[in-house]
Amino acid sequence: MARVTLADIAREVGCSTATVSYVLNNDPRQKINEKTRMKIIQVSSILGYQKNAFASGLADGKSNSIGLYVGRCGFPLGIADKMAFVSQLVKALALNGYRTVLFTDSISMEIQFVDAILCIDFDEGDFDAVCKSNFIPVLGVDTHVHEPWTFEISSDFAGIGERFFLQDYVLLCHERNSKRLKEEIREANPNVHFVSSFAQLDMLEETLQGKKVIVEGESMYDYLRNKNANFIKCVVDREKKINKIVTCLKLAIEHAEAENHVFKMS
Repeated sequence: MARVTLADIAREVGCSTATVSYVLNNDPRQKINEKTRMKIIQVSSILGYQKNAFASGLADGKSNSIGLYVGRCGFPLGIADKMAFVSQLVKALALNGYRTVLFTDSISMEIQFVDAILCIDFDEGDFDAVCKSNFIPVLGVDTHVHEPWTFEISSDFAGIGERFFLQDYVLLCHERNSKRLKEEIREANPNVHFVSSFAQLDMLEETLQGKKVIVEGESMYDYLRNKNANFIKCVVDREKKINKIVTCLKLAIEHAEAENHVFKMS
């Protein structure tokens, strides 16, 4: 595949090659319209522009490595479920020939020597910062994405009452970093609590007595199941969700066209 040039990007955006160079090199001396700047960054990612000279010199232009960011979480039960998912995801990526590189440094730095980046449970601001700092595909997992060409793979909580044949129920979810995803869950489930501490669970205990309670995740359900016979475990099919992530990664890395970029997994 021919290497993408600054001229290719300029042609798609409708600007000069110099303007593309100023933006991609983050030249502080030049004032570029924000809309044009974002369009250049987006088009460079879609076309697969590789700024890093080492990456460009690879035989096939690929490192077979995936960068991974995991969003903040201070609740042990939430951490346990998230790490179980990440562990299964890393194994699946390895089976598909990808090495995973976990990043814990500043989200505003440019990541090099990976083919794509996965952001798991990120808020909108942090996700946007990662996208702006990199020239490779960035995918959101349980993270609301901003642009129609960026893949989002998230757990689906719409219609969860019907799934368990319930009309009147309480939903207990792990806290989410994405405000938009929290809004979507609230819109579909008016009686929902986002849990971020054991103290919060203890405070809810009296409120939940006698009610049908749908509990997200293995860890929180195991912690609560002896407290109330009306608790129902809700676990997203991890294998199905991870398979969709791998499929979307491959499409993004190859810059292949896709009719749908947002997937809600139940």
